[in-house]
Amino acid sequence: MNLKEYRIPSNIEEASELLARKDINSQPILLGTYPTPLHERTWEAAIDLRQIGLTYIDTDEANFIRIGSLTSLQEMVSSKSLQKHASGILPYAAQIAAHRGLRNLANIGGTLLSAKSAPELCLALMVLKATVICYPDNECDLPLKPIDLNAESIITEIRIPIQSVNTGLERVSRTPLDKSIVCSAVALEVHEDNITDIHIAVSGISEQPIRIPAMEIIAPSIADSISSKMTEPVNKAVRDTADPKYSDYLGSAEYRIEIATILTNRAIKKAYQQTNGYTVQA
Repeated sequence: MNLKEYRIPSNIEEASELLARKDINSQPILLGTYPTPLHERTWEAAIDLRQIGLTYIDTDEANFIRIGSLTSLQEMVSSKSLQKHASGILPYAAQIAAHRGLRNLANIGGTLLSAKSAPELCLALMVLKATVICYPDNECDLPLKPIDLNAESIITEIRIPIQSVNTGLERVSRTPLDKSIVCSAVALEVHEDNITDIHIAVSGISEQPIRIPAMEIIAPSIADSISSKMTEPVNKAVRDTADPKYSDYLGSAEYRIEIATILTNRAIKKAYQQTNGYTVQA
């Protein structure tokens, strides 16, 4: 690491100007659940964003939950408002993403920006139809790709529409605090015991978390709530979306796809039967 500058801008305009400089490689300090080792960083200038007011969890008049990009994962775990929304999937996803020491350091912006970070939080936000707001004037969908951002772009907040949904999140990992090998998140809208809308996102079956096309999945369930008729459409949707060549030392492509179908069906069932949401130990 060849660090020449450490700057603490007092406002977002100044921070953006520092990042946009062509004569020096400047990067904002955003820490995820898989911090990049110092020897792998090519930064020449580190931009500390702590003074520009990006740590908050709020709701607004437009019925959105707004989470500042520097909000720590532990603050999300402890948030009473997040625990009450969508069965508490966001605090739960933040809790299982890392141990408490790292949750106090890692922020939501850094976690979403790093491809190596734990995927659970990204999946939960994807099924809740969250968008990432950047300065200046940019809005990105998840999963977030560095190519989506200009050099001067700063992730300011994550915006989540307030909605009444049941959620489920299922994962397989080597240990409870290891990064998921495969993970599936689901959000269901249920009306009179029938599933009327469904959102599914899965990690571990492609390079990045992906959305699963889901409208054809719910068609068999509309007449008789959740049933075995959904299993095959779910399996087909997962298999059709997966990358058949994606594998590593943790699992072959065949293993990953098979586990993804099992976890997705399990998450749908859990979401449909859910009453009290997730238990989160702040």
